[in-house]
Amino acid sequence: MAAVISNLSLAQETSDEKKSNQFSSITVKKSAVTTSSGKGKDITDEFSKAASALPTGELLKDDFFTLFEAVGALEIMDSKMDSGFLEHGDTLEDVYDVSRELLPEEVVGIMDSLLCLEIAWYMGHPLSVTLFSSVYIDKMLWPEPKTIEQATFVRSHELASDQSKLSTPQMVLRAYCLGLLKTCDCVLDRISRQTYYEEEDFCTNLYNRSLLRSFDAGEICTALEAALDTVKEWTDTETAHSSKALVSRLEYREALLKAMMTDGSSNTVERTSRWHDCSKSFDTVIATYDLGVEVPESFSPKIQRRLASSVPPRPIMQTEFGDTSAFLERLHEDGLVVEGVLKCDKLSSVVTFVSVFQARNPQPSVIMRCQLQELILSKFNLNGREQGKLKEYFLEELRELVLPADFLLDPANGLVETPHDDRYRIFQVMKRFAVTVSEPYYNLIRALTMNRSRIRRMLCHVVLEWDGLQIELEELDAELRQHTHEKALVEAGEEIWEYPLSSWAYEIKLQQMIWIVQLGFELEVYHQEELAFIYWYLQHLATVHYKHVERIITFVRRKRSRIGSITSEQQEVFERCSFVLLFKAEESVATAHLAEALCYVSPPPSSTFQ
Repeated sequence: MAAVISNLSLAQETSDEKKSNQFSSITVKKSAVTTSSGKGKDITDEFSKAASALPTGELLKDDFFTLFEAVGALEIMDSKMDSGFLEHGDTLEDVYDVSRELLPEEVVGIMDSLLCLEIAWYMGHPLSVTLFSSVYIDKMLWPEPKTIEQATFVRSHELASDQSKLSTPQMVLRAYCLGLLKTCDCVLDRISRQTYYEEEDFCTNLYNRSLLRSFDAGEICTALEAALDTVKEWTDTETAHSSKALVSRLEYREALLKAMMTDGSSNTVERTSRWHDCSKSFDTVIATYDLGVEVPESFSPKIQRRLASSVPPRPIMQTEFGDTSAFLERLHEDGLVVEGVLKCDKLSSVVTFVSVFQARNPQPSVIMRCQLQELILSKFNLNGREQGKLKEYFLEELRELVLPADFLLDPANGLVETPHDDRYRIFQVMKRFAVTVSEPYYNLIRALTMNRSRIRRMLCHVVLEWDGLQIELEELDAELRQHTHEKALVEAGEEIWEYPLSSWAYEIKLQQMIWIVQLGFELEVYHQEELAFIYWYLQHLATVHYKHVERIITFVRRKRSRIGSITSEQQEVFERCSFVLLFKAEESVATAHLAEALCYVSPPPSSTFQ
């Protein structure tokens, strides 16, 4: 391969030399073009004439004008590349007066525009082209306010010390902006504490600004409630509709702030009620949307010059209100649905819940996916801090799939203190098992909470981790065999050992491999010519999975036949294990048959690949 690459490089050099000889008549001077007076000379005509001799796609390179200078030259005085370029008559700073009087309808319009920009940030766009494009937000955040009184639009000492001098519409807008920024701060904190991918799921760059991190959320809620009381006191019939719209937006802002403030440590009833409050108040926001009057001059892309001067200017990314309302309605619904993970009492149930939750279309936002991670960690403590509780979760997984009513999982084994006793050694092996599988299982659940593309990418790494885990568990199985004195199952003269721990890991590994292939169809990563082979491979994986489940069923039935009379509790355990295994077997059979049928109906490869 190295020789081939070397040949390609030499061939390219030879080709370049031939092309340069074709244009040897064109001379490029290496010194600056100047006249005797020292002033620059216009070489536009000469340059255009020389460039016309080049075929389309050909370039001439001068040793003193590299690619760096070429790209840098494109940025100069180009409005699409130079963020500091000013059109004729344009100004560097915005001329919008944030202290001007606002009509109630204009306040409603600004609030709705800010809400659309907020959702654009939640969707992954940077703050420089969303919320920070608002002149009101910019004036409130810079210079950074040190107290809640300084967090206003006009930083004069008189207004900063006495907020009562603000007009009522401005006071209402200020309270709304405070709640909005604190909500964004809570969202940023929630996402930053969990696993996400920068600029793929979310953009956390604050451009040297602070989203009121130093301010207590209680102070912000107090300001929102004061604004609500003020608006509710309006008795003018002309502003009745506007006051209703303002009240609904302030109530929704307070409800959303409280919903984002909650974390995994709060109780389920509190979190659920707050999402219900958001959904209820947002209905009024939608109903009064037409009452708002937009103020487009209060938003400016010029603010990017101070936030991100080293990158080309970008247009403001503002979602339509219809898309915004649809996003928020899904957010409220997902906030209620995600609480269902706390009802799961087994880790396998968590995997099923996460898979079903992630299959929602459109996929839940990164906010809800991080909330899901937080709830799972708070309930199951998969980071391994409480080994005893974590061990019980994994033993329950074994009991449900491979070891129903087995003495290996008997809690009484932990009461034996004699080191030479088999029960003591079995307990120690199972303890090591729980420690060994905790991190791979956590990585699996974490991978399933990512975005769809990242799920497939991470599963490709996680499945390798489970492959190594299977080998480690085979060693533990061999050690357990010495203490249990297991007798092999003989079929066709061949001894077959149970390998319960590694069989459990192998079943999960096969399931991950099937998911990887299936996600490839959803993400459309396969070429048309590859479909037949991929369907065949999926059918192969499903068949292997089915045979492995059948192997587990064989040992479970042998285990049941060796037990004489069993208790009702043991009977229930066997029935639950049989139900899980039969379901997995039927799912594998259905997947295999469907994949096999699709393999035959897939279009054959084109002549290019024959």
